[in-house]
Amino acid sequence: MAKNTPAVAAVDETRMGETHTYPDGSSVVGVPPWPELSPIQRAQQLSEANSAEGPRTVIPEA
Repeated sequence: MAKNTPAVAAVDETRMGETHTYPDGSSVVGVPPWPELSPIQRAQQLSEANSAEGPRTVIPEA
């Protein structure tokens, strides 16, 4: 049984290194299922959401 452990570990290490490239050129590393949105699309959505909230006011503590 100990003979199978290194082989299983090698397979897991190989799967962790999978890279998925999106049409916009960005990529993610991991295992499927891949996120629907690319990292660039997610960043754009986050930026748009932050813009919609308006400027944030920081009130310093007294």
